[in-house]
Amino acid sequence: MAKSSISSSPSSNRTLGFPEYGFPKADILKVLEKILRTAEFEISEKDLLWLALADYRSGKGDFSDYCLGRANERAGAKVTLSFDSALKGEPRFQILA
Repeated sequence: MAKSSISSSPSSNRTLGFPEYGFPKADILKVLEKILRTAEFEISEKDLLWLALADYRSGKGDFSDYCLGRANERAGAKVTLSFDSALKGEPRFQILA
């Protein structure tokens, strides 16, 4: 039996990044990359976050969705179930209608 996991991040009114906070996706990417490169931060599973960041860079979902998708995959899930239509077509996600 294939494992799956559920994510429920709403993505209505999405342009790039988090429009409700007024930050463009490019700025969010820069900040996240700086955090991951900063030696003073002790971050568990940093390799997983780098993969999620790459997914976020090229995808339409939120960074948190890609973190969950990568973590679930590492835990053995074939897909992460989500109601977030922005993830439609992403290989690690299955959208629930």
